[in-house]
Amino acid sequence: MNDTFLEVFGASAHRYTLKTTLTHAEVQEFEQKYSVSLPPEYKVFLTEIGNGGAGPFYGVYSLNTPEQFVDAPIDYLQRTPFLTSKTTGKEWDKMYATFKNTFSDEEYEEGVAKMYAGVLTIGARGCAGYLGIMLQGKDKGRVLYTYDEMEYPASFADENHFLDWYENWLDSINFGDAIQKAGSHTIQNEEECINWFLSRTERYWKLVSLAYLKGFEKLSNRSIKILQQKYDTETDEKVKLYILNILTMHDYDNNIEKLIQLQEKPLDFLRNLHVFAKEKTIDFQQQIKQLKATYSEDQDIVMYLTYITQLDLENN
Repeated sequence: MNDTFLEVFGASAHRYTLKTTLTHAEVQEFEQKYSVSLPPEYKVFLTEIGNGGAGPFYGVYSLNTPEQFVDAPIDYLQRTPFLTSKTTGKEWDKMYATFKNTFSDEEYEEGVAKMYAGVLTIGARGCAGYLGIMLQGKDKGRVLYTYDEMEYPASFADENHFLDWYENWLDSINFGDAIQKAGSHTIQNEEECINWFLSRTERYWKLVSLAYLKGFEKLSNRSIKILQQKYDTETDEKVKLYILNILTMHDYDNNIEKLIQLQEKPLDFLRNLHVFAKEKTIDFQQQIKQLKATYSEDQDIVMYLTYITQLDLENN
């Protein structure tokens, strides 16, 4: 293994060790429990190579660990997939729009189950990113790059099955490619993350890099200044909103005016407060009162104000 000093992203977590293999009976027990058939190449890995451990990013999960299951009805693994290798970003956004504004945990989880039907989580990539494997449909056996934030579309790895994907990862390490390219494909620290964001031109990759950035507990003054500048010049409204979400979380006091301006999009404004500055909701009582009066006929806004914003106010 050409990574003696554990320089490849995630290597320090798994240290290139594999866990004890499973028996065929143990794999069969999992399949019977969830009424699924695991892809043959994945089963070979579990029974002949290792039940998780060393692998791309932070490694491969052991079979049947709690982290393998998304927060959704358990029968989602058996369902016909919505997601295929031909699913477009527009189709993903359209499906997500059907439940993103729901106020019911059950409805939201059912929406997640529809979007990730047939996908078993097999590893973590860091922050909001995960690894999955398709258990159903024409793409059965292929590895996916998934997210726990549904606005980010999942995508399939190039390889046709798990073993090819895993072997290509091993080859990239043995030839030194993973060490040389880690910075361009993964995020290891805040500086790399902000630089990656600055180098992106496509909306998708901007949002992905912002998702990574949001995962840092604290941001440097340099990163905050860059985000302030990008907010002022960004023309994509979705990217702009995500920048403001991060600024609200990490630099609230200097972005109050931007939040006030966001009232023009009431649900975005209310969500921003609830998710990123819940304890500051009380600072916007006057604005919230105005929204109640102005949008008294808008059911979505009224429900959000009644069941979420009002609770935040009462708890502050």
